[in-house]
Amino acid sequence: MVFYYYLFTIVLLLALFGDISRNNKSLGNNTVIYRIVLFFVSALLILVASIRYEVGTDYTAYIWQANDMLSLSFNEAIVKYELFYILFTKLSYGLFDSMQFFYLIIALLITVPFALAIKHFEESMFYVFLFFFVTTIFFISLNAMRQMAAFSICFYALKYLRNKKKVFFLLIVFATLWHTSAIIYLSLYFLNKIKLDRIYILVLVSFVVLKSGLNILIVSFIEKTGLPMEFYFAAQEGASSRMFILISTIVFILFKFLVKKENENSNLYYNLSLINVGVAIFADGIPGAYRLVYMFYPFYCFICPFMIKNTRFKQKIVMAIVLFGLFSIYFYRQQILGNANEIIPYKTIFM
Repeated sequence: MVFYYYLFTIVLLLALFGDISRNNKSLGNNTVIYRIVLFFVSALLILVASIRYEVGTDYTAYIWQANDMLSLSFNEAIVKYELFYILFTKLSYGLFDSMQFFYLIIALLITVPFALAIKHFEESMFYVFLFFFVTTIFFISLNAMRQMAAFSICFYALKYLRNKKKVFFLLIVFATLWHTSAIIYLSLYFLNKIKLDRIYILVLVSFVVLKSGLNILIVSFIEKTGLPMEFYFAAQEGASSRMFILISTIVFILFKFLVKKENENSNLYYNLSLINVGVAIFADGIPGAYRLVYMFYPFYCFICPFMIKNTRFKQKIVMAIVLFGLFSIYFYRQQILGNANEIIPYKTIFM
């Protein structure tokens, strides 16, 4: 874990240096220093992600899947795997007889659109990367790599959501060729338009009611099929924690009552913070639902800096401390105590 402390420190110091250059308000995120810093931070994260070796669940799972897809014809493989997953796996093995080149491509796809989104939305580089680490998104991106690549592509696609809708939809399609679950990001088009602020209590109650109904159905299914109840509790063990439900709820309440909603992105971010409460509720104890966390949880990397920038507190640092404190607790539990995404100890291809 010491390796990651050094990495966090270097990245955040560079990001802080880049943010200082934004004091020139006429240039904003277009200062030369800012662009150079963003490039070096991105290059560092790409390097770290791509030279890993024999770490993590998905890292080894990709190797097993590669061996499977290489043994199949293209027509057979396309039924089980996404197009770009197949093509770049074959390319990686064709060039280097391993998946390491594939990991480099995925690292590029995770980091580059993410960095371009930071620049486009004119967010604080320091705060975005701070929450990139402390929300454990960095660790998720080293594990659920194709899903995180899909998120990054779709988040960058938001720049086209209002003015170039066709480009937005094309980028979503492009993301699905890496991971089919990216189709869920089509919901962003509707989340940007609908106003959930007036019915947020109804939405929250609906989350709880539907989750309770699903629990009853699952228990009923287990009883009818004669499966042991251990099956249900085993599913719960791999699910999102109740701490995540608490954190998501607190973040939403802060957004609801202590953030100005005058920016064009405020409605979308507000709706996403509400959806994240639902995701956290459903991910706790529903078999497989924890995967939804990978889809919507990463938006906190941008939602939190937005909340800090638009807080009603006179001192913005107050909101920053509250949000950082919340997610630091989650980070400590998930990564320091639990090594949740199983990427520690860190190894590289040079070891």
